[in-house]
Amino acid sequence: MAAVLGGTGAVLLLMVILAIVYYKYSWKKGLEKFTMGDIQGPPVWRDGEKLTLYCTASSCPQDVKVFWMLKAQDGTMSEFSEAGTGEAEEEQPLISREYIVSKEKTTRPQKNGLCDYSSTFCFIPSASRHLGSSVSCKFVCGGKTQEKAFQFKAIQGKKEVLIMPSEALNVSNNGTVCSYVTAKPRFIEPISISLCDSGNVQLLATLERFYPKEGIKVTWRCNKEKPPETNAPMDELITHPDNTFTVRSKYEIPGDQFKDPDFKVCVSWNHDSMEKAESREVSVKDLGEKRNFIVHHIQGPQRWQEGEKVTLYGTALYCKKDVQVTWIVTERDGTIREIPDVTKDTEEKPGANDYVACRERSDDSDREGLIDITTSLSFTASVSRHKSMSLKCKFVCDGKSSEKLFQYKDLYAKPKCLKPIEFSLLENGEVLCSLSLQQFYPKTMQISWGAGVPPSYDKMESAEEATDSGLTYDLLSKCRIPGRLLRDPDFTVRASWKHEFMSDWESTQRSLRDPGFPWKPVVQNIPLPNLFANNPVTLMCQVSNIFPESVTVKWFRREKDGEDLFPVSHSEKYKIPEVTLEKQEEDKTFQCRARLTFTPTVSSEHGAEFICRVEHPSLEKPEERRTGPLHIEEEKTFISAEEQKFIVKDIQGPEKWTLGREVTLYAMASYCPKDIGVIWIIMEREGKVWEICDTPTERGNKPTAPGPRRYVVTRESTDPSDKEGLIHVTSSMRFTPSVSAHSGVSLMCRFVCDGKTEEREFKPRALYAKPKLLEPIKPERCNNEKVKFSLNLGKFYPKDVEISWTSGVGASQKKKKSTDQLQENPNRTFNMQSICKITQKSFKDPTFKVCVSWKHESMGNPESREFSLQDLGDIWRPIVEAIPPHQIVVGRRVALQYRISGYFPDALAVSWYKKEKGREEPVPITGEGRYGIRDSVTTEMGDRTLTRTASLVFSPSLSEEHGAEFICRVANPILLEPIEKSSGPLFVWAKPKPLGDIKPTLCGAGEVLLSFSLGSFYPKDLTISWACGVGDSQQLQESTDQLQENPDLTFSIHSDCRIPGNLFHNPRFRVCVRWNHGSMGNPESKEFTLKDLGKSKYKLHSAPSFTQNPDLTWNIESNSKVSGNKLKDPKSRVSVTWKHETMEGPETREISVPDFPWAPELGEILSPRLVPGKEATLQCKISGCHPAALTVSWYRREEENQEGVPVSPGEKYKIPKLREDYKNFSCTAALSFIPSPLTDNGVEFICMVYTLERRVWRGTGPLRVQGKFCAGTQWG
Repeated sequence: MAAVLGGTGAVLLLMVILAIVYYKYSWKKGLEKFTMGDIQGPPVWRDGEKLTLYCTASSCPQDVKVFWMLKAQDGTMSEFSEAGTGEAEEEQPLISREYIVSKEKTTRPQKNGLCDYSSTFCFIPSASRHLGSSVSCKFVCGGKTQEKAFQFKAIQGKKEVLIMPSEALNVSNNGTVCSYVTAKPRFIEPISISLCDSGNVQLLATLERFYPKEGIKVTWRCNKEKPPETNAPMDELITHPDNTFTVRSKYEIPGDQFKDPDFKVCVSWNHDSMEKAESREVSVKDLGEKRNFIVHHIQGPQRWQEGEKVTLYGTALYCKKDVQVTWIVTERDGTIREIPDVTKDTEEKPGANDYVACRERSDDSDREGLIDITTSLSFTASVSRHKSMSLKCKFVCDGKSSEKLFQYKDLYAKPKCLKPIEFSLLENGEVLCSLSLQQFYPKTMQISWGAGVPPSYDKMESAEEATDSGLTYDLLSKCRIPGRLLRDPDFTVRASWKHEFMSDWESTQRSLRDPGFPWKPVVQNIPLPNLFANNPVTLMCQVSNIFPESVTVKWFRREKDGEDLFPVSHSEKYKIPEVTLEKQEEDKTFQCRARLTFTPTVSSEHGAEFICRVEHPSLEKPEERRTGPLHIEEEKTFISAEEQKFIVKDIQGPEKWTLGREVTLYAMASYCPKDIGVIWIIMEREGKVWEICDTPTERGNKPTAPGPRRYVVTRESTDPSDKEGLIHVTSSMRFTPSVSAHSGVSLMCRFVCDGKTEEREFKPRALYAKPKLLEPIKPERCNNEKVKFSLNLGKFYPKDVEISWTSGVGASQKKKKSTDQLQENPNRTFNMQSICKITQKSFKDPTFKVCVSWKHESMGNPESREFSLQDLGDIWRPIVEAIPPHQIVVGRRVALQYRISGYFPDALAVSWYKKEKGREEPVPITGEGRYGIRDSVTTEMGDRTLTRTASLVFSPSLSEEHGAEFICRVANPILLEPIEKSSGPLFVWAKPKPLGDIKPTLCGAGEVLLSFSLGSFYPKDLTISWACGVGDSQQLQESTDQLQENPDLTFSIHSDCRIPGNLFHNPRFRVCVRWNHGSMGNPESKEFTLKDLGKSKYKLHSAPSFTQNPDLTWNIESNSKVSGNKLKDPKSRVSVTWKHETMEGPETREISVPDFPWAPELGEILSPRLVPGKEATLQCKISGCHPAALTVSWYRREEENQEGVPVSPGEKYKIPKLREDYKNFSCTAALSFIPSPLTDNGVEFICMVYTLERRVWRGTGPLRVQGKFCAGTQWG
C-alpha cells in the first residue's frame, strides 16, 4: 500500500512540475507577441495648425523601432522615424520640414523585460498637400511588425472645410479608420431681393459648398398668422468640381404684403454638418434699402491667443470710390472704439489702444466707375479687453450703410511657466515637486508627471489646484516622489501640460545635476586647532544641506612639497570614525561631521596637508576642503604657573563672504578646564550687538536665546588634552550674511575660565553680493536707425562691476561703447543698467553677433550673453498673413497679396513660385511676362518693426491658373528657413458673355423662336430663365438649353424659347431672359419687344458654288459682299443661315464688326511747308480698319529724347474728328498747329493707332520750320 501511495505521489509531483513548466512557457509565449492600439488623433485637421497623432504598443522588448508613413493622394509614400525625415521631404524643398517623430516608455518595465511604448507624430497639415492622404504607424519589435492606419475626415481652413475626395470615403483595409464626411453650408450674404413683373417680390437665399446634398433643408416662413398666397419655393442645386454642392432657394411673396411695416420673411436652413439650424430675416426696411454694393462676411482667425496679433478682413464689392469704412469694437468693459481705415499710402498709426485699420486693396470691379475694396483691422488679442467683446465693420457708400458682425469662436491664453519645478522635503522622506502655471484661459488643463532616468519615465500621480486670478487662471500642481529615487544622479522629474488650445504638450524637467537643485552639499572649511607634537588632534569636516542621504566623505593627505594625494584610511595611526547623518528639523535635510584623529609629529606631519573630499549624486565633481600645510609645535613637557592659562587660537573661517552663502566660523581653545564658557559677540553695522553663549549642554544647531535665529552657535567638540583635567574646545557660529547687516561687521569670541578672559576678533576681508540678471536682455529698435540692447544687473555688492559690449562678424569683434547707470538699493546693494546701441544695418548679415560680458569681485569667471540674428527670431520673426483676394474671374486683373509684418532687419527677400495643377514641382516666377511682382513700400510700425505687402499681379485664365497653386516664400536673415505660404489650388471663374442680342426666327406654326446664347463661362453651373407678358405681369416660359464645352475649358449655352406670334400684336408685350452665375454679383437680363422684332435686316446676295467629293458627298462655298456703309455701327453683325433636308432645323453662324480681321495700315504723314506763324496741318491716312473700332492719339517727341509726350487739344493744338470712309474702310487723322522755329525745330510728331489686338504708329521725322516737304517712316 505504501508503495502504491508513493508511486501516486511521484506521478502527482511530476504532473505539477509539467503544469508549471507549461504555464510559464505559455505565459512567456503570450508575451512575445506585442499588441498595437489604434492611432488616436483629431478626425478634422486644421489647415496650418500643428497636430499630433498618437499610437501605443504594449509588451514590447527594448529594441523597439517606430516608423510613420504618409501616403499622398497620388500614391507617393514618405517614411519618418526618430532619426529624421524621409527622403521625400528632401525632394520637395518648398515643403516645411516639420514632421517630428518621438518615442517613449509609458509605464514601468515589466518583470520579463518587456515595456509599453507610445509614439507621437507631429506636423502641420496643409490642404494643398494632405487632402486625400492617409497616415499609418508601424512598430517593429523583436523582428515582428504590426501596422495601423489613420484616415482623417477633413482639413478645415480658415474659411471653409475641404472634404476628402469621394474615393476616400470608403472603408480601407489594414485597420483604417474612415468616417462620414460633412461640409457645412456657407450662407452668401445678403438675401437677394428682386421685383418681378407680376408685382411679386422674389427672395433668393444661396447656401454654398456643403456636403452631402441629401442633408440640406431650407425653410421659408412669414411672421403672419395666415401666410399669404405664395409660389412654392424653388430650390436649384449646383454641383461643384470638388463634389460639394450649392443650393439657390427662391421664394416669391406678393408685393402688397410689404406695405405692412412689421411684415418679415425668414429663411432657415439645417444640414447634417450643423449642430443647430441657422436663419436670416428680411423686412420692408431691407426692401426699401436696396444697396448697390455688396458686403461680405468678415474673414479672420476664429481662435485668438493672448498676446498674438490678430488681423481681420472686410470686403465690399461694387462701391463708389468715396466709400468710407469704420471698424467698431465694443470691448469687455463696454468701451466702444471706432477706428476708420486709412489708405496704404498713409503711414499706419495705431488707433485707440493699438488698433490699426488699413485699406489693404482697392481694385476696379467689372462695373464701370465702381471698385472692390478690402479693409483690415489688426490688434493684439487680450483676454482682459476682448473677452465677450463685439466687433463689426461698417461700410458707408452713397449715403447708405451696411454692417457685418464678427464673432470669434475661441479666445485663450496659453499657460506661462515662469519658474522651474520646485522641490521641498516632507517629514516622511518624500520629495514634494511643485509646478506653477500662470495666466491661462480658459480653465481646462491637463497635467502629467513622470519620473525616472531618461528616456524612460514612470507616470506619477499628482494633485492640482486652480485659482481664479481675475480673468485668467493660475494652477499649482503637486507630485510626491520617494526620496530614495534621487540617489541616481541621472534621475529626472518631468512635468508636462496641455491646455485645450495647445496643439501639443509642453514640458519642463529638473534633475539632481541642474544648477538650481536646492540640496547640493555645503562643505565648511576645516578648522585647525593648536597643533602640538605628540598631542592627539582631531580634524573635522562639516557637511550640511545634504539630500538624498547618499553622501561619501573621504580623507586624503598631501606630503610636504608634493603634488600627489594619498588616501587616508582608518588605521592604528589615523582614527576615522564612521560618519553619522543628523536630520535637521528646520529644513528636513541632513548634516554630518567627518573626523580624522591622529597624533602629529614634527617629522611626519609638519608641512603636510589634509584634504576632505565630499561626493554626492547632485555634484558634477567632488567638493574639497583643505587644511593647508600644517604647522606642528614642539611638545611642552612642563607648564609653569604662569603658563597654566589656556591657549586661544585665532578665529578661523572664510575671509570673503558672499551674500546668501552660509558662513561658519570656528574658535578653538586648548588646555581649558571643563567649566569654560564661550560667548560669541556680533556687532552689526546698524549698531545692534548680539551676545550668544555656547555651553556644553547646548550642543546642536539651536541658537541660544536671546540671539537672533539667523545666528546658530554650536559646541563642535570637547576633547581631552594630554594634561590631566584639561580639555580642548571647539565652538562654531554659522549664519547667512547680508549686506545691510554685515557690511563692516565685527565679531568676537570670548572664552571665560576661572575669572580669566581671552578674546579673539574676526573681521571679514570682503563681503560680496553676486550680480543677478534682473530680466532677459531684449533688443529694441530706436528711431535713430539703431538697435538698443539693455543689460540690467541687480543686488550686487560692492558697486564696482565691469561691463563690456562687443559686436562683429565671426571672430572679428569690436568693442562698443555703452551708457551705464548705477543705482543704490535700500539694502545697500546696487543695480546697474548698461545700454549699448548697434547700427541697424549691421543686422543684415546673418553671421553678425552682439556679446555682452560682466565681471565682479564675487564671480570666479566673467559671465556673458551672446546674440546672433537667429536668437532674436522670437522677437522679430516675420508674420506672414494672406490678404483675401476678391473673386478670381477670367480677364479681371487680380493680385495675390501677403502682408508681412513684425520683422527686422530690413533685408526681406520675397520670391514667388507656381505649382501647376497635377504637378508637384514648383516653378519660380520671375516677374516678367504674364506675372507682375509689384514693388512694395516698407513701413515702420509703432513698435519699430517693419511691414510690407508682397503682391503678385496677373490676369487669370482657366488654362493657366485654374487649379494652380501659388507659393510666396519669405526669407530674412533672422530666419533659419524661409517662411512659405500657399494660396492653395485657385478656383478661377469665367463670367458669362452674351453672344449677341436675342434673335427671333419665324416658325411655320405661327410661333416666334427666340434664341439667346451665352459663352465663355466657368464652371458650367448657370441658370437661365425666360419670362414674357404685358407690363409687370410676367409668366415663366419653358426653354430648351444646349450646353457646350469649349476648347479653352469654358462653356457656352444656347437657349431657345418659343412664343406664340399673336402675342406680339400687343405693342406692350415683351420677353425677358435672365441668367445668373457664380461669377456675377447679381442676375443680368435682356429684353425683346415688338420693336426689336420689326428691326430691318438686309438680305445679302450670295454666289454659291458646289463641288462634289470622291465619296459622292458635296461641299458648298458661299460668298457675299457687304457695303461698308451698312457696317458703320460697331454692333452690326453679318449672319449666314443654312438648311438641309437632313437637319431638324436651320443653323446659323454670325460675325460682328469687332470679329473682322482688321489690320490697320498707316500711310505717310503729309506735312506742308512749315512757315512760322502760319497754321499747318499734319495728315495721316489709316486704311484696312473699321473707324469706329479705332483709338487715335498724337504724340510729340523732342529731339534726342526717346519718349513722346501726348498731345492734348487746346490753344496750340487742334485735333479734329476722324474723316471716316466706311465704303473703303479707312479714315484720316489730322493735327493742326502754328509752328515756331524756337520750339518746333527738330521736333517729331507721332500718330499712334490702337485696336483690340495691336497698336501701330508712324512718325513725321524731325521737322524743320521753313524746311522742305518731309515724309515719315512706319514702325510696327
